[in-house]
Formats: sequence, structure tokens, C-alpha cells
Amino acid sequence: CGVAMFFPLVWKLWDIAIVHQEEYQKAAAQQQKLDFVISASRGNIYDRNDNVMAMSATVYKLIFSPIDLVKSVPNKDEDGKQLPDEVRQAMVAARQDEMVEELMTLVPTLDREKTVKQVHNTKSAYWEVKVNIEEEEKERLQKYISDNKAASYLRLVTSTKRYYPYSGLAAQALGFVNANGGAYGIEAVYNDMLEGTTGRVYTTRTAAGTERYNSYAEYIDAQDGYDLTLTIDTTIQSYLEKALEEGIAEFDVRNGAFAIAMDPKTGAILGIASSPDFDPNNYSIITNDLLNSQLETETAAIFESLKADNPEHLTEGELLDKAATQARTNAQVTQWRNKAIDSRYEPGSTFKIIASYAPALDSGGVTLADVQDDAPYNYGSGNREPVNNYDNRYRGFTTMREGITYSINVVTVKTLAGIGTTLGYDYIRNFGITTVGLDESGNETLALGGLTKGVTNLELTAAYAAIANNGTYIQPKFFTRILDHDGNVLIDNTIPESHTVLKETTAWLLTDAMKDVMTRGTGTSAYFGDTMAQAGKSGTTTKNRDCLFAGFTPYYTCVVWGGYDDNAPQNGGQTNYPKVLWKSVMSRIHEDLPKLDFTKPDGIV
Repeated sequence: CGVAMFFPLVWKLWDIAIVHQEEYQKAAAQQQKLDFVISASRGNIYDRNDNVMAMSATVYKLIFSPIDLVKSVPNKDEDGKQLPDEVRQAMVAARQDEMVEELMTLVPTLDREKTVKQVHNTKSAYWEVKVNIEEEEKERLQKYISDNKAASYLRLVTSTKRYYPYSGLAAQALGFVNANGGAYGIEAVYNDMLEGTTGRVYTTRTAAGTERYNSYAEYIDAQDGYDLTLTIDTTIQSYLEKALEEGIAEFDVRNGAFAIAMDPKTGAILGIASSPDFDPNNYSIITNDLLNSQLETETAAIFESLKADNPEHLTEGELLDKAATQARTNAQVTQWRNKAIDSRYEPGSTFKIIASYAPALDSGGVTLADVQDDAPYNYGSGNREPVNNYDNRYRGFTTMREGITYSINVVTVKTLAGIGTTLGYDYIRNFGITTVGLDESGNETLALGGLTKGVTNLELTAAYAAIANNGTYIQPKFFTRILDHDGNVLIDNTIPESHTVLKETTAWLLTDAMKDVMTRGTGTSAYFGDTMAQAGKSGTTTKNRDCLFAGFTPYYTCVVWGGYDDNAPQNGGQTNYPKVLWKSVMSRIHEDLPKLDFTKPDGIV
């Protein structure tokens, strides 16, 4: 009998040691190996003066392993005898119940129902109980793990957390980081450079789960992300945001205003502000009062829409929950949007300079002293509707300079018609405006900014910056350098990308005419005094849905846009505020700068 029992045992040992050796070794290794991810430190983001705008700091994650908790429950009694299955299962269940209570005590903010489910989910390798644990709390948790000998199933893993020291400053420009990396803004655009590469440690472990850091351990070092130096100036950015905040409150324009400030000589975007704002440290929280006040109405509207089309046959309660979630998501996306870059609006009369007067003076043989008859006129293309001046009156023979100064529509449209819409279209494209298609090239409405797809504030700012820069267009840029961890420059973006749009003489003539706009024309509300030379152009669109002001000094170019997100008409008396905001921003930016005038080029007599 003993011999009969012996042969099966020998055969089993042979099967393990020889026949299936590789398979069993692999299984054993999987059971005794710990795989830890080493977080890479995301690169810092600096402003142009090396102020830290985004940084990463070391935090910790509390990881729980349901499988290892089960393994920590003994399967033998004090005498070393195997416990009956039902006894051990009862012990495991009791230990799991205890673990739920312990976790709820350790992290009181946990949802009990979810915690119970996770602790009992023995098919799961691990569960992230809590993330972004600071040093003080980490020490408390580490003491618990040590005192309770819980290291086999409860671990603290090093991680990183993104911090934005200036809170909401430049929030839409910076964006934010979520669990998947850069989610919006600069954090998303340059994510590959910033995020780095995670490392790993593969180690063997004892039955109790203790790591063996020996020659069999495999280390893959984390590669930290690269640092990014932006063109943004936090001081100018703060002026922009303060002006928008004050203007929105004073003029009741709610969440419809944004602005860009740019260095016309380098293309550097010095400030870019949009409303409403948010705090990227807590990006999911809706901070804007208007957005919060609209949630209930928005939820009700979405609910009715879902109720009318309900193929899943959800209950009204389920539909309401779904509607509330969607309304909240919509509000979050609204506050994250950088409207100055990704939204397009009609530019109104600011486009007169780009589409009509610039090409006329530069290539059309026209001078500022030439005249057009400001008299009833119908568009010579498209719907052939009459062209109306903003004040519904006509002035007779009017010079180009006066047409610019007083924003006279008929003079502008006739000027474009005189040089040909194709020439105007070519200049629009050369000014960097990409939203105007070839199908619009024959439309005289281009003269007044009547665009099918509108224009972004960024492209309009760059176009006016080209005039400020003596006719040379500079490609806008948001960063100057990308550096490694030792401060070595990997990418140098300081050299401008440029091309010529206008002759220097043309740029000066346009600037000189727009100086008159500031002192005696439609832009007087934007003028901040004789401490600095200023030039600019105002703009409004049909029913005052959009109102804006584009202007520059010898130092900076700035464009401010205002209106409602739903494109609702504004009161005619309310459209002055972009000029007031422009004045507020630019006067602050130039406070300590020496007075300069625009340099007259050779060839002007």
C-alpha cells in the first residue's frame, strides 16, 4: 500500500521539477513579484521672468490589495494543521469586515458602499484608496501600516501632484492636469514634453509581501519631464484679468469678455485672459456665479430633451441624474475654454484696416488724402443690400483718413470695391487670418468684417501687431524655451517666424490715421493720455452682438472683445466697454515705460 502511494508522489514531483518546470516557475514568480510604478516629476512651467506658474510636488497614494488581504489570513491553526475551508472562509470574511472599518477610520471621506465592494473584490489586484496624500498624513498612514503589520496588503506609493501657485491666473492658457496627463491648455499641447516617463521596480517578495531588493530586482528609472518657459508675463496677465473682472462687474457683460496682449516685435503673447475663470488646482469646481446660477435651468432643458428621446427607457430619476451631470459638464467645459484662441467671432469695423485700407494704401495706389463719395451705395456682390453707416447719415466726399477716423462704412466698402475684393482677400490671408475661405474672396462684405466663420482674437491681435511692427508679421508664440533638468536648452523658440505684409510707409500711414481714431474719432474712450503714442480701431457687429477694440503702442498690441456667449444683442450704449477695458489694461502696462512715438520711416513726406 505504501509503495502504491509512493509512485504517484514521485510522478508528481517529476512532473513539477522536470516536465512543467518552466510553467510552475513562472506561476511562482508571478505570485512572489511586486510591480511598483515610479512616478516621473512633471516639468515646471515658468513665465517669461522665471516665476513658477505650474509645478509638481511629491505626494503619495494609499494602495490596498484585496487579494493580498486574503493571503494574509492564515490557512492553518496554531498546531500547523490545515483549516477547513468553511472556517478559513469565515475568517477571511471577518477580516474583510474589519478592513472596511479600518479603512473608513483611516480615510473618513470614503464612501462606505464603495469601500465594502472594493475590499471584497478579490479579483482586483489593487485599489487606490486615496491619492494626493501630503507628507504629514503619509507619516500617520505609514505608522498605521507598520504598527499593524499591514505592508503585505496596504502600501504607500510615491506619486506627484500638480500645483499652480498663482491659482486662477492664466487658467485657460495653462489648462490643467488630470489622471491621464495634460487635459487642457498648455498642459495638454506640450504634454509630451512636460510629463516625462514613468519608471518601474520589479521585485521579488516573501510570502508576507516584504520586498526583496536584491540582484533579482529590476529597476527602470523614471525620466522627469522637461521645463517650459512661457512668453506670458504674470504682471501683464494680472492687469488683463483685473480689467476684465472690473469691466464685467461694471458693465454687466456676464461671462463674455476676453483679451490678448502681445509684443509685436517678437510675437510673444504676454497675457491672455478669458472669462469666466477657474482654479486649475481644483479644476472640476465651478466658481463662476453665473454658471452656477444657470445649472438648474440648463438641467431642466437637458432633461426635457432626454425625456423626448429615451431609447434606453430610463426612469425619470435616472434621466434627471443624467441631465444634471451633463449640465455640470457643460459648465465645466465653458470655464475651461480659452475663447481668445479657440472661438471665432465677427471682427466688425476692426477688419476695415486689414481688408480695405491696408491693401488700398499698400498696392491700390490710394493715399490717405484720396476721397470717396459717402453717399447711398449697395454692395456690388452677394445680396446687393444697401451699405449703412453706423449713424445712418452720409457726409459726401470724405478722405480715407476720415473714413478710418470716424469708421465710415460706405467709404470703406467703396475703397475695397475700387481695388478689387481679390486684392483685399490676399492681404487678409497675408495678415495671418486663416478663417476666411476662398469662397468669400469676392464679397465686398469683407470690408466690414462680415465673415462666414469669423476670426479668432489671437489672429486679429497678430494682424494688428504686424502694423505696429512696421508691416512685418510675426507668428504668435506662447513659449521661448524648453529645458532639461539641468537647465540645458533643448528647444530655443526665441527666433521669430516672420514675413512682410506691408511696406513700412504703409504701416506708418495706417498707424498715423489710427492715432486720430484715439484722439478725435471713435476710439477716444480708449485713449489714456499723451504719456504714450497710441493707435487703434473700434469695432461692433450687427445688433451690437460683438464689440471690440484693437490697438497698439510702440511697445505692445492688445485686442479686447466683449459680448454674450449666446450671441445675444447688446444695448447700443453698452458697446463702449472694450475701449474702457483696453484703456485700463494698457495704461497700467505702460505706467513705468518711457514715452515713445511711432518712428516715421524714410519715404514719408
